[in-house]
Amino acid sequence: EFILLLTWGIEDIICLFIIEKLIFIPLIFYVAIMLFKLEQTGKKISSADMTATVDTKYFLGTFKKQGENLNNIKLGIAQAVEDKMKSERFKTELITNVSHDIKTPLTSIINYVDLLGKEDLQNENAKEYIQIISKHSDRLKKLVVDLVDASKASSGVLQLDMQPLKIDVLLEQIAGEYIERLSVNNLE
Repeated sequence: EFILLLTWGIEDIICLFIIEKLIFIPLIFYVAIMLFKLEQTGKKISSADMTATVDTKYFLGTFKKQGENLNNIKLGIAQAVEDKMKSERFKTELITNVSHDIKTPLTSIINYVDLLGKEDLQNENAKEYIQIISKHSDRLKKLVVDLVDASKASSGVLQLDMQPLKIDVLLEQIAGEYIERLSVNNLE
């Protein structure tokens, strides 16, 4: 503009300046709007809004490619989340089915051990064996139930009712449950 000022007249420079500003100001606003839309959609996607998309219909060049890239990222994330949920559901169903298959014979074992425990057995070793089998089969049943519950909780199937908790009361209850075992082993 300075060189043109020396060679052209002031009227020509003013005319060129006005034409230049009439072209560049709308162009700057257009670029700013495209950048703003890209930024807003990026923020929505990063905050897990999977409905956000960039309308690239009026975008040009690199801005159009960036908008399409954001839309593709959103689709990729949505597909990954869907695959993860499908995997979690499959895992939960598998654990549920396997645990059911384990619980059925385990229940029979527990019932027969209970019946044997009610028998008038003369052999002390047999009574001791029945107590051991009973103890371990009950423990195994609890583990299977806990496994199913943990699987349901991790996949979101099991609804939790969150409540405030006083940790000191909880610790006292735990200590009360284990005080006998601890004292037998000379632990405090």
